[in-house]
Amino acid sequence: MLSYVVMKNKLTLSPGHLAIIIFLILAFPLQEILAKPKPDFIVGVGVSQYRNKSDENYLELYYSYKEASLTYKSNSNGFEGVIVMTVTFSSNQSDSVFLSKKFRIPRIVADTTNLDQKKSLVGMLNMFVPNRNQNMSIESVDDHDQSRKHTFALELQSKSFFSDSVSVSDIELASTIRKTQNGKRNIFTKASYDVIPNPSGIYSSNLPRIYYYYEVYNLLKGISGDKYTVNNTIINLNGLQVLSNQKTKPRLNESSVEVGQIDISSLQSGIYILDAQIFDQNGGALSNSMKPFRYINLKAVATVPVSDLSSSDLLSSQLYAKPEDELDEEFASLRYISSRSERRAYKKTKTLDNKVKFLTDFWDKRDSDSGTPQNETRDQYLSSVEYSSRFATGMKKGWQSDRGRITIVYGQPDEYSREAASMGTAPHEIWYYHNLQGGVLFVFAALGGGQEYRLIHSTHRDELQDFQWMEKVTK
Repeated sequence: MLSYVVMKNKLTLSPGHLAIIIFLILAFPLQEILAKPKPDFIVGVGVSQYRNKSDENYLELYYSYKEASLTYKSNSNGFEGVIVMTVTFSSNQSDSVFLSKKFRIPRIVADTTNLDQKKSLVGMLNMFVPNRNQNMSIESVDDHDQSRKHTFALELQSKSFFSDSVSVSDIELASTIRKTQNGKRNIFTKASYDVIPNPSGIYSSNLPRIYYYYEVYNLLKGISGDKYTVNNTIINLNGLQVLSNQKTKPRLNESSVEVGQIDISSLQSGIYILDAQIFDQNGGALSNSMKPFRYINLKAVATVPVSDLSSSDLLSSQLYAKPEDELDEEFASLRYISSRSERRAYKKTKTLDNKVKFLTDFWDKRDSDSGTPQNETRDQYLSSVEYSSRFATGMKKGWQSDRGRITIVYGQPDEYSREAASMGTAPHEIWYYHNLQGGVLFVFAALGGGQEYRLIHSTHRDELQDFQWMEKVTK
């Protein structure tokens, strides 16, 4: 989460901290540029939270994917492609999963031979979520080829929309916003507007206006005067204000809907942040909400290598949105793939900028597909780290445990067996991996009455081997 300090024209950024589906054809500029004959299976995701109850927020999940990226099978209606999306919410303090939802998202086409490689579809899922700091994971699977998956994980912050002070919802970035015609509402309709989401947050000179929607709450509390000012500012990653619009409104109702657009055609390619700020009539800052987006100046594409178009800007933006201690925690969890020299070098980094640069370079070197804006290697690794949190015990984080390490390094087991404690036998688990070195197993046991399961034997050639392990668990 970003906090800000207003200093004339410069913002100094500092780190702080149901399911109805409709499709609409939408072309995302960056995906057009990077389009391949057979598109990769990538699902773009965006999330916004709005006020519902003090302990529960209303969440919208926006998604997009390329129609040609699905695997299709024929049926009585033509050819069907399906995405199975699993959305999971878990505690960021323990291993508990308190909400998990699965959605089936079908797409029917008449013919698969002439699918437009650039045609993208956008949809939305709605749900209510606990108002708390939590981890959110979105796993999308191509149902007709389940080896094709895409995972997106993020930290969902608690949003206090019920209070005695003004608060602002998350900002929804949109490709367009229009007044709902003749009362014909659809899933994208909010407050008499059809807000067509842009899940990727990518704009270009083919889509040169950024449209936004957000809500302001508690306007009749804690504000002096009968007016307030809404200031929508675009800033770059250095905190410099580059564009803005402003309007003063009468303070008549408890809440307000803010919709608008900003012409961003003059921007250079890069990552920017839309900052929605609310001020009282004396200029005092009341609240704000921020959302990063990416702009690509297509006029300069001819002179910019494709690799630059899918470089580290997006990752830097994601990292800058984290507090410094979370950057340290992320790097600490990388000990299974980082080198000794990298660990020594990171230890010497002392500023936020240097840590963001270090981590950006670290992940850039390991990016499995530099032709996409998202770093899939990082997404997959951090998803494994998040999964490992279920193995946390006492003061040890999940990724620090033996089961966490094995999960991160080798993935989740194909099968496992679990033996509870009984007379003369310690609780233990056996994990089986059928496609690793011709088939291997790992044995974990909680010895000595402890809660932590430690690795006591494996048939993997590079792991601890003790073929007398059964004697340990039967002592």
